[in-house]
Amino acid sequence: MSRVPRIVHRVCALVALIALAAWSEPSEAQGWVTLPGGNWYMTDYTTSGMFSCGNRRYILGSCFASGNTVKVISGMSGALITFVPASNTIVASGKTQNVSLGTLSISYFGTGAPQFPIARPLVAPLFSMWLGISTSAPLAASGGFWYTYTSRAGALRPALYNSYTVLPVTPPPSPARYNGLIFASPTRPLIPAGAESIEITAQVSVTPEPATLILFASGLASVGAIVRRRRRDVGSQRR
Repeated sequence: MSRVPRIVHRVCALVALIALAAWSEPSEAQGWVTLPGGNWYMTDYTTSGMFSCGNRRYILGSCFASGNTVKVISGMSGALITFVPASNTIVASGKTQNVSLGTLSISYFGTGAPQFPIARPLVAPLFSMWLGISTSAPLAASGGFWYTYTSRAGALRPALYNSYTVLPVTPPPSPARYNGLIFASPTRPLIPAGAESIEITAQVSVTPEPATLILFASGLASVGAIVRRRRRDVGSQRR
């Protein structure tokens, strides 16, 4: 086997190991992994949900919140909404990837068709939800998203107060510098009457500072030059 295929084989093997780690349980291997194209950051994360009701003076019906559940009642029927957390290990790079932040599980009770209470004015929030995100290894950090829900046209409609949250990361391999682990563009789960389960997702990545982008761009160029030079050497030896 020539040197060039051997190099390619080793790089592919390393990428496979990283992909495998993303599906494994959290371990001491968490942290930074450096490849020619940039750094990868492996960490575990868990999410949590906390509900709170809006001002009851404006709600035509009832709202009761406790921890990760909220109960809303209109007339003789109502709904119980529960936030089911997510927990996983991810390998984040400069390229965004989708991850699950958890699921809203909805059950209904009472008589008649499912319906939600409304608030007056309609823009007044029926309830709010804090969706927290935390990591514990290799660094303890936390962030999250703040949702408010109004009730209009037979559905609970979300508004999002922040479109991203940044969690600090451990120091990357020198001389690279990264701004942090970014969770961005979370989905806004509309809850129509009758819905039973709605997943919330977001995009996650580690964002390098401009100098780091230049550093790894030059690193890729250097690797390419080495491979081309070795190809020429192998070709000259064959001749």
